[in-house]
Amino acid sequence: MKTKSKLINSMLALIVIISAIVWNNKKAFTETKSHSQISVHDVLKQMSLEEKIGQMLMLDFRYWKKQDEMNPTNFTAMNEEVGNIIQKYHLGGVILFKENMPDIEQTTRLIDGLQQASSKIPLLVNTDQEGGIVTRIQAGTNLPGNMAVGATHDSKEAYNTGKIIGAELKALGINSTASPVLDTNSNPENPIIGLRSFGSKPELVAQMGESMLRGLQDQNIIASAKHFPGHGDAGQDSHTELPLILHSREHLNQIDLVPFKHAIKNTVDMIMTAHLQVPSLDNTKYISKKDGKEIIVPATLSRKIMTDLLRNEMKFDGIIISDALEMQAISDHFGKEEAVIMAINSGVDIALMPAKVHSLEAEKNLLDIFNAVVKAVKDRKITEEKINDSVERILNLKIKRGLFLPKQDPLEEKIRNAKKIINNSTHKNIEKNMAEKAITLLKNEDNTLPLKPKKGDKLLVLSTYQSQVDAMKETMEIMKTDGKLTNITIFGIPFYKRELDDSIKRAIDTADYIVVGSDYSNKKDSMSTVEFTKDVIKYSHDYNKRPIIISLRNPYDVSYYSEAHSVLAIYGPNGYRDKRFALPNISAGIRVIFGENQPQGKLPVDIPSTTNLNQIAYPFGYSLSMNMIGTPKVNPVTEQDTKVTGTGEAGLKVSVVVDEKEIGNSKVDEKGNFIVDIPKQSSGKEMFISISDSSGNQSQPAIIQVRMDAVSQDKLVKDAIQAINQLFTDSIQARYSHDYTTLRAGAIQVHVTQQHITEAEGKVRQISDENKEKAALQKEIERVQKLLKERESQQDGNLVRNGLFDLKLDNWKPWIGSGAAAPEVQSDGRKSANVVKVHPNSSVEQVITGLKLNTTYELTLYAKSEDNEKFSIGVKNTGTENVSVPIFSKDYNQAKILFKTGSNMTTATVYLYKSGGAKSGYAGFIVAKKLIEK
Repeated sequence: MKTKSKLINSMLALIVIISAIVWNNKKAFTETKSHSQISVHDVLKQMSLEEKIGQMLMLDFRYWKKQDEMNPTNFTAMNEEVGNIIQKYHLGGVILFKENMPDIEQTTRLIDGLQQASSKIPLLVNTDQEGGIVTRIQAGTNLPGNMAVGATHDSKEAYNTGKIIGAELKALGINSTASPVLDTNSNPENPIIGLRSFGSKPELVAQMGESMLRGLQDQNIIASAKHFPGHGDAGQDSHTELPLILHSREHLNQIDLVPFKHAIKNTVDMIMTAHLQVPSLDNTKYISKKDGKEIIVPATLSRKIMTDLLRNEMKFDGIIISDALEMQAISDHFGKEEAVIMAINSGVDIALMPAKVHSLEAEKNLLDIFNAVVKAVKDRKITEEKINDSVERILNLKIKRGLFLPKQDPLEEKIRNAKKIINNSTHKNIEKNMAEKAITLLKNEDNTLPLKPKKGDKLLVLSTYQSQVDAMKETMEIMKTDGKLTNITIFGIPFYKRELDDSIKRAIDTADYIVVGSDYSNKKDSMSTVEFTKDVIKYSHDYNKRPIIISLRNPYDVSYYSEAHSVLAIYGPNGYRDKRFALPNISAGIRVIFGENQPQGKLPVDIPSTTNLNQIAYPFGYSLSMNMIGTPKVNPVTEQDTKVTGTGEAGLKVSVVVDEKEIGNSKVDEKGNFIVDIPKQSSGKEMFISISDSSGNQSQPAIIQVRMDAVSQDKLVKDAIQAINQLFTDSIQARYSHDYTTLRAGAIQVHVTQQHITEAEGKVRQISDENKEKAALQKEIERVQKLLKERESQQDGNLVRNGLFDLKLDNWKPWIGSGAAAPEVQSDGRKSANVVKVHPNSSVEQVITGLKLNTTYELTLYAKSEDNEKFSIGVKNTGTENVSVPIFSKDYNQAKILFKTGSNMTTATVYLYKSGGAKSGYAGFIVAKKLIEK
């Protein structure tokens, strides 16, 4: 073993020499490339299986409990126990969190200690330093965040973000980061990405992502683009749930995959996976250990996605690293050992955070996984070739990024250098300028901004949290000190979980100016912020005051504030703590409000209307300056109209824009009226009508939606009613009363699936919101949705085996009378459900077991008779009376039968019998459940 270890060290020494040549001489790289590859290959031959597997694991030591301690504490200083684990399991990497990095000197010493513990192969030391709301270095330059960078629409700022993050990571000894985020935030309700994305358009995300990637790589930092194949349209947080993405492959190609394709073209070193179900990429099913239900194998564990798509089709030859495997999207549904094995087999090279090891007692969590992977290789459940490929990629990357190069500076010199670089004045100035360029003005009616307070005026600050109030007040105090703001009185109130009570009303009453910070995050309690802000706007308007609304976080809340005069978005909610601005965004926003800076940002996302999600309230790229012209008033336009009419400021130009192209323009006449000739537009199209002067100052646009003419509207209503009627059985038809409420009974048709409901819902959605029948039809859609869910849930605890006939006639006993054809299973007329076809003079039956004595049960099913002749559904041999229901309808109806067991019977026989006639009877969705227990 000693001889083998010496040989490995010798080979690694050779790699160090080669990597030094490669690093310092591009010409030498081409001359020695094959030599270096042979060297890595030779090292692999000398490594044990255990050493290779260790290279594929990246652990966190966020907390640690020593043997002589009662409770775990933040792991901030290297200790022998952690060092032994790194050596024992030959770990290839460690990821650090905020708890590990409270200050510069301590962090530098900790990382040095971690590397010292890894005696043979240097560690990948990783962290999530995205910028903005996700930063781990507590003493670092936090920067305004990705969405703020997107709002600048300037790729230079994305490069600066990567360069600053890279320089500060390198100064500490961190060699890799889980950034940039390349998720296209196309879902406004996304609970976990939001501000972490550069925007809602893949082109912008790709452009900014490329530039940030270049900034990181120019500092020799290993960048990890995430979260593949795209987390931007998820409606759930994969830290706590397993999201489902239902988009087609074509949609993914056009949106979510675009930024990753660009990153691969720009030779990104690593790509991090996403824990997402994406059936259009891989619809492989798996039974969850959480509840025994079917799920779709998530992307992280999917070979079709990680190997077939990312590795083979998209030609990515770098390292694939999983997102944290301890996240509930994985840990809830898969065993820990199983998840790591599946990840490796999918194509993952590095398993991130596969086990929680925060004490020696918890080391067993790692040992179990480690041994399971070793055993899987020995049992050929994982090929050693796969292990070798991954480790070769890992070693080559460590060489490429200089991890094997000898240390240049002693530790104390490194600490001094880190203190000079991290959060230095150059970085802070770039951060400040970047935040200022991002501020986006969205409304400024009647030129409310900039504020011009007089000496002695009172200004009220209201914001969700105290730290945000403090950040606004502190900025104003600094401006007063610098002579940029007159001596006003500033007072503030945080309103988290508060209503607009009398004390806040009194504060509004006495204030000359009001600034409200709205922190909207898509979390459950986030709407309380929106409701409070709306209440402030209404109350203030009643007393002729105009509060300024600052959207602090996700800018999607701005469409709720249509009654506000002034609204701006800043894309960063973190406030002022410990005598430090956590983010620069709030300060930059306040300076715009008082006119110290002009708003320069443009929306990096589309912001939908709150009343109609298919309508855009503020489009991508929208922005205002503070030299504003009044918004025009526009009359309704239908699809038959060829003119747009309205009123505005006399003498100025009127422009009508559809799909980002001008379709007509004119001038406002001396009386303030305008007429613009336009080509006919289809119903639902959005028109943006704005007024501008000769200097280029432009009004906030009036946004209207082209309406449908009355004849077309009536046809849409009829089509929607017909589509809804087809979802229900014909036992009772739909009727509409004069107040347009639906009076319907019955069940959904046997063929109905989610797709049918979605199609009907699409027809309802096309109806104009002004149409008074739309609300009733929407309620019908909600009801059929509920009925479908109830029908699906009926299969839980169903006493009838194979009641869906998915297994043909398994568990059913056919009886074939003289001259009759045998019963058979076929799909219903719409091929979305299996049914049994019972020919005349034949039947099928099944004995259901496990019943309780003297107990009432309910049998439900869908059935029809093709010829209006009797088709009998019944239950016999119950120990009490036999019961049956005759079906005559040619259309499927839902039948229900109650039956009761006797005092000595725990079984019963369910039967379907077509006694005569010329055609067959059909039945499906057969369910039996206990109703009443005595």
